[in-house]
Amino acid sequence: MEKLLVAIDGSAPSERAADHAIRLSAKYGMPVHFVTVFPEPLVYGEVEIYMTKDKAKKIQTDRGLEFLRPPLERARAAGVEPTSEVVFGDIAPTIVETGKAHGCAAIIIGTRGMGTIGNLLMGSVASKVVHLSDLPVTLIK
Repeated sequence: MEKLLVAIDGSAPSERAADHAIRLSAKYGMPVHFVTVFPEPLVYGEVEIYMTKDKAKKIQTDRGLEFLRPPLERARAAGVEPTSEVVFGDIAPTIVETGKAHGCAAIIIGTRGMGTIGNLLMGSVASKVVHLSDLPVTLIK
């Protein structure tokens, strides 16, 4: 059965995206997969003495699991049995690749509400996901 992919980053918009997906899942019986994506940690120079790449990934994974805990708990309370993962890579393409890898029907992602000018100057993960994905993408403000 096709799933809904929800990108979670700990922000209020991503929490609202999770809640939207949970409501859809409970109503239509679609499984939900939550994902948190971090860039590959950059560890070099003298920092390597104190922090290995593996240790940096472990710290980020633990943080990602903290981001995922609240939506997972809300999903289970709503009678939805979600799946989740923390992955590493270029954030927007990794979200899209994760959706494809899990056979998702759609991606649901929160926006930061930066507006047109902010997106032009800085870019936006949500905007990049929309442009990169062949799957339908729902943006939650």
